[in-house]
Amino acid sequence: MAAAIAKRRERMFYLNADALGGVETYLATTLRAAIRQAQRAGRYDRLRGKRIVTQISPGRQRRVFWRDARGTKADTPINAIDAGERRRLFIEADGGLEPLHLWLTEGGMPMSYQSWEKVFSAANDRCARFGKPTQMSPTRAADPDSL
Repeated sequence: MAAAIAKRRERMFYLNADALGGVETYLATTLRAAIRQAQRAGRYDRLRGKRIVTQISPGRQRRVFWRDARGTKADTPINAIDAGERRRLFIEADGGLEPLHLWLTEGGMPMSYQSWEKVFSAANDRCARFGKPTQMSPTRAADPDSL
C-alpha cells in the first residue's frame, strides 16, 4: 500500500488465494455491472475533477501520468496519491471512462474508505448472526485490507 493511504508508511500486504478469487469474481461481475450502469448514465463524463491516467511508469519509484478534463497534463509519484485523489483516477477503456478504484458503489462511483468500513462492519455483523466467524485474531475482524 502506498504511504499516502497507509498511515504515512508504505506497507506490503498479502492476499490468500480464496480472497483473491473473491476479488476476481467481484471484478468480473459486480464491479463490471456498476461501471456499465454509470457509463450508460453518463456519471463519469459529468464528474468534476477527474484525472484520466495515461501511463503508470514501471520500477520502484513509479509515477502516475494523467490529464484532466481541460487537457492539462501532470504526473505524481504513486506513493504520494492519497485516498481522495485515488477516487478521481480513471482510464479510457473501450466502453468509455472507468474508475481505477477497486471498491465502487452500486451506482459505479468510487467509495470512500469510511464507506468501506461501514460495508465490512455490516458484513461482519451478518456473518456473526449466521454463526460464521470473521475473526482472524482476537482483535481483528475482516476489513477491506484483509481481502
